[in-house]
Amino acid sequence: YCGPVFQRGISMELKTRQEAAAYLRVSLRTLDKLTAEKHLIGARIGGPRRGRVIYRQADIDAYVERQLEAAAR
Repeated sequence: YCGPVFQRGISMELKTRQEAAAYLRVSLRTLDKLTAEKHLIGARIGGPRRGRVIYRQADIDAYVERQLEAAAR
């Protein structure tokens, strides 16, 4: 759990890859595909080999909203 990050008075809830996948109820492979296809925005923290990818909760929620809106059409 990455937890909340406070930046200039704004709170951002962050999730690891595992947490984001669990929240969306998808596999890590599917999460990686969604990220590669730019449906979700992941930020790499650290180096290219051993770095971690984190996701903002707001971005995850926005993705879910877009999916719900598309399903309602």
